[in-house]
Amino acid sequence: MSGREKEARAVFQELLNLAKFRYVAATDFAVILVGLSELDEALDWLDKAYEERSSFLIFITLDAILDPLRKTTRFWDLVRRIGLPNVQA
Repeated sequence: MSGREKEARAVFQELLNLAKFRYVAATDFAVILVGLSELDEALDWLDKAYEERSSFLIFITLDAILDPLRKTTRFWDLVRRIGLPNVQA
């Protein structure tokens, strides 16, 4: 989001490489992808976080970094699956 796309992609790749050897939270990948405006792929990673039962997901309706996802039906479907109240504006 800050315009440092090259650096964000490098961090994303670094996390992918690290994930071959140790756990990296799916939400970490999702946040980077939101910053890169790759919303579908970010939602794919949030779906993985749901499968992992990530505790981060209880904050997805509050975390401003995920604001770009709020315009998608997939985001609100995930909110429903988690069991959070639908607080769409």
